[in-house]
Amino acid sequence: MKKCYSVLTVQLLTSICGSICTAQTAEHAVSMDEVIVTAARTSESKKEVSANVTVIDQEEIRQSASRNIGDLLAEKSIGHIHKYPAGLISIGIRGFRTDSHGNDLQGHVLILLDGRRAGTGNVAKLLTKNVERIEVVRGAGAVQYGSAGMGGVVNIITRKAERTAAFVEAGGGSFGANKMNVGGTLKKGKFDFSGSYTRTSQDDYETGNGDEFGNTGYDAASGVSVNLGWSFTKKNRLGVIFTRSELDSYGSPGYFSANDLDDTTDKENYSVDLNYTGATSTDHWQWMVRWFFGKDENSWLDPTGSDPTGWDNGIASSNATDQQGAQAQLTGTFGHTRLTGGIDWLDYEVENTWTPQKTTYTNPAVFLLGKTTFPDQGLTLDIGLRYDSYEVEVVEPAGWDTDASHFTPKLGLSWMVTEQLKLRVQYAQAFMIPSADQLAAEFDSFGSKVVGNPDLDPETSSTYEAGMDYSRNSFRAGFTYFHTDFEDKIVTDYLADGSKTWKN
Repeated sequence: MKKCYSVLTVQLLTSICGSICTAQTAEHAVSMDEVIVTAARTSESKKEVSANVTVIDQEEIRQSASRNIGDLLAEKSIGHIHKYPAGLISIGIRGFRTDSHGNDLQGHVLILLDGRRAGTGNVAKLLTKNVERIEVVRGAGAVQYGSAGMGGVVNIITRKAERTAAFVEAGGGSFGANKMNVGGTLKKGKFDFSGSYTRTSQDDYETGNGDEFGNTGYDAASGVSVNLGWSFTKKNRLGVIFTRSELDSYGSPGYFSANDLDDTTDKENYSVDLNYTGATSTDHWQWMVRWFFGKDENSWLDPTGSDPTGWDNGIASSNATDQQGAQAQLTGTFGHTRLTGGIDWLDYEVENTWTPQKTTYTNPAVFLLGKTTFPDQGLTLDIGLRYDSYEVEVVEPAGWDTDASHFTPKLGLSWMVTEQLKLRVQYAQAFMIPSADQLAAEFDSFGSKVVGNPDLDPETSSTYEAGMDYSRNSFRAGFTYFHTDFEDKIVTDYLADGSKTWKN
């Protein structure tokens, strides 16, 4: 199966009364001199980037009333934000979107936390209070980060302390609404610390005649974010990043007409990131090593009688994904050429209350990203190559596994025609591996048998794009045309015996 997307997008930013006011649209430019890290996994100027990029900086985040990343992206009109009941928000970019229920290998837009996988596609679980900036790179990001980055990559960068400060916020409102935020930064000698704690809650609603209706957003949301480090030299830092969030909500997304307050759903996510970044005194060589682990959990309780159709019979269901991984990369600068090479390793263990009950995903990869500038012509050429190997194993019920590999290229060119005007073109591929249930499921659902298809291929995409960015004083504008060929999409297939499976 092949599907094509051809889209023209325009972005425009203007100033009013001497202050910059952003007319946010689907694709929105950033200052030409701004430094970003997501597009090449290392710091580079916006002038050198051949992709379309949006940056939400710390001041914008501070002024926003949004409490989580999903609401913030909606406020800034970044992509298509789909907000479901019960604390579930997905983001869509260029016709693709995150997977909000399963592990993030099965999404089509990739969410990163400080340059590594956040372990979830539900951006309602990621809070804003200790965030330095958010970088959104549109288009295929698989050459940098692997499976799932078809429509784009959203990188949430945790704040690192540059000075000592503190904040305390509190508020309340109707229906028992209240919020509390505390946190701050500490910079002392070689030690830096940045952290925050956030909690918000709201009761159910009452109508004028006294009827009570469940709050289908969330009853309570809390989160902790900490980034601490020790810079034992000016160019070398050991760091630890910890994040945790919890959402307690009423209701499963169906049957709200029943207004049954016994339906509940709980969602949790935590991660720990241990990292070391360093460089030589001249920045000729730069390096980064990290190891991270975490867990993403979702649970739903539908007591008997909550569902008027009666099919659930009091189901309590859940899934949990244990994630761990490692990254190591080395960047060398040789005249006007910069090369970044490294390895990624991911290991996921997924447990469900449905079949298959336990699966594992193992994904090692190697990559090479190169960038050459031609200063006299204002040109920058960037290339990327990545090789992923992955193994999917069904542990319970036991007895099934498969392995495969995927090669991903990228080629881009940017041209600074003047100091204010940049033209850019890019070609990039992306892929998404099949899930374990798509490969090996065997269970009954709504009276039909569901079986996996072990012959499924990864979904793939190829994106061609061209555009321009213009920036002068407080005026910024951007224009992008892209065309995506989407092949081997995995869809439901109905077999002759009445059972269901999946096919490309």
